[in-house]
Amino acid sequence: MKNRDGERQISSEGYCYHARLSGDGSKLFFLQAANASQAENGGELWVSDLATGQASKVLPGIPVFTFSLSSDAKSVAFDELQSDGEHHLWVASTEHRSSPHRIGSGSGRLPLYTPSGWILFQGTEAGGKSFVQRIREDGTHEERVSSEDVEIASSIAPDERFFVVRRSLGEDFMAAQGLPLAGGPAVPLCSGWCNAAWTRDGKAMYFLWASTKGSSTYRTYIVPLIPGTDFPKLPKAGFQSESEIAKAAVQVLDDAAFPGSDSSAYSFTRSTSHSNLYRIPLQ
Repeated sequence: MKNRDGERQISSEGYCYHARLSGDGSKLFFLQAANASQAENGGELWVSDLATGQASKVLPGIPVFTFSLSSDAKSVAFDELQSDGEHHLWVASTEHRSSPHRIGSGSGRLPLYTPSGWILFQGTEAGGKSFVQRIREDGTHEERVSSEDVEIASSIAPDERFFVVRRSLGEDFMAAQGLPLAGGPAVPLCSGWCNAAWTRDGKAMYFLWASTKGSSTYRTYIVPLIPGTDFPKLPKAGFQSESEIAKAAVQVLDDAAFPGSDSSAYSFTRSTSHSNLYRIPLQ
């Protein structure tokens, strides 16, 4: 992660990924698995106190597929991958004050906490189509939000007017769009292997760009918002190339970064490998 104090390595053990800063920037939550292969079924949720450097398990023994934190980071919504391929949605306390409880009437994945306490998620209906739905953290008031088959991404505007979704443009492309929570036309953000997320202070968006499908090389472009709006200055069809985003960006990061409270703080995962040399006696 990186903040005003500089870049810091949080963990050097196992395979760590999906790092997210708490709203006040004091803690970093992340998933940890033994290796990348095990992570395909989920990892254990950990938290690191950035002041003390102490790390601990939040949900010991529970394989978390993806997660999202409440505004105060006292609750976490997560989905768990079942043996039959279905995802179940859960809510738990990050302070061990209550047991995790399942929410949602069916399968649910990719949870996203809103600032007001709703949880957006990807729900699958009969026929295999996926729609964005929302639900209260106590499991009540479940309802559909999107009328189209889109995939929810991991960001919502601080004023909750828009959230980011991705839709397929064929085998080799995806488009990221800002979808109004109250309904209405989507705002094109970018096309290609891209994604977008707001900083919590509502002053910038992070645009994550990969050159090709399945690429492990990413860049993140920080683009300022137009004051008083939810978006930066965008081309009519959204950014269509990395060069277009680069022209609008005020900062470029050579990592897949996820924003914190403002542009100065963000989390990212950087993989390293260790090799050992052994001497074997020959007979």
